[in-house]
Amino acid sequence: MAGTVTVTGPPPGMISVGGYRFVMSELEDIVRRAHSGGSVTAFPDALAGHRLAGIAGGRDEIIRLALGGLGVNPLLVEAFQPSQPLTRR
Repeated sequence: MAGTVTVTGPPPGMISVGGYRFVMSELEDIVRRAHSGGSVTAFPDALAGHRLAGIAGGRDEIIRLALGGLGVNPLLVEAFQPSQPLTRR
């Protein structure tokens, strides 16, 4: 139909982060290869589609260096942000 817009999500097993599409199981495999204690997940994001978040048991900087050395997409590297202590406002 002329004048219609159809909005869809990525196929099952895939995520979309700001226009990049990833196979989630491949991201999980890459993270496990970089650090055995690491894991990654995707959260819904209103603007980007999904947002990646990772955890590496307190070794976020180590996994960031390992992922960078593998030459992976920077979006995956940035999913592992150093833990920040909670502060009161």
